[in-house]
Amino acid sequence: MTQPTFHRPHKRRPPNVVGLYGLALPSLFVAALFSTSTSFAAKAGLTLPNAVHATYKVYRSGILLGNVEERFDRDGDRYKITSTTRTEGPISLLIREQLSATSEGRISSAGLVPDVFTSTRKSDSTKSFTSRFNWGKNELVREHENPDVEGGIEKEVFTLPSGTQDRLSAMYQFMVTTPSTTSVSALMTQGKQTERYQYRKQGEPTLSTRAGQFATVHYVREAVPGESTAEVWLAKEHNYIPVRVVFRDAKGTSLEQNLVELSVR
Repeated sequence: MTQPTFHRPHKRRPPNVVGLYGLALPSLFVAALFSTSTSFAAKAGLTLPNAVHATYKVYRSGILLGNVEERFDRDGDRYKITSTTRTEGPISLLIREQLSATSEGRISSAGLVPDVFTSTRKSDSTKSFTSRFNWGKNELVREHENPDVEGGIEKEVFTLPSGTQDRLSAMYQFMVTTPSTTSVSALMTQGKQTERYQYRKQGEPTLSTRAGQFATVHYVREAVPGESTAEVWLAKEHNYIPVRVVFRDAKGTSLEQNLVELSVR
C-alpha cells in the first residue's frame, strides 16, 4: 500500500488560470474572498435557502468562453454544492470540455464546514482529484490518479488550518456569515495547500445584469505591482450571491464571470 506524502504549508502564490485554452473555473477567484470567521459576522436569526441555482457566462478579454451552472442544496444542517463549467462560444468549435466540482459538508453557527471536495475534468481523468477534510487531525488528504504508484491512486497530506474553505463552499459562506469589515482576510484551499488572501471593500454599486438589477458590495483583492488581481460584486439582498467576478493576470488578460440567471427558494 502506498504511503501518503506529507507537505508543509508554503507562502501564497497567485491563483492560476486553469483549463484548456484559458477556460477556467472563475469561482476559483471568488472563493478566495470568503473564509475566516474573524472577518465575517454570523447573521442573527438567519433563515438559509433550501436551494440556490445560479447560471453564469464566462468571458476572456470580452470573448465568450463558457457557461457555469451552480447549485446549492441544503438538507437540515448538511449542504451540497455542485458546479459545472462547459465550453461555449467560438472555443466550442475547436473543443468541447466540461469541468465539474462538488463540495459536501455541514452547516455550523460559524458557517459552512466542508468534508469532501471533488474536481473532475471530463477530457483528462488524471487531472481529477478528491480532497477530504480531516478536522480532527487538521489534515487535508488529496487523492488522485497516478499510474506510477501501487493501486493507481496517490495520496498527499497537507496541513489544514481551522476555518479553511474549499473553492465552492467559500462561494456560499456569505449566506451564513456576512462580510463585517472593509478589509477581509480569508483562507481557502484549491485542493492542496491552504492560502491566505486579503480583500478590501471598494463600495456598494448597483449592477444591471441579464438576471436583473442588484444592489451589491464590491471587493478587490489586494495585490502588489505585477501580481494578478481579482474583484467580486455580491448581491446584498439576495443572500450575497456573486453577481460579477473579474480576474486579471499580470499580463493584463481578463477573465470575467457574469450572472445571467438566479433562482433562490
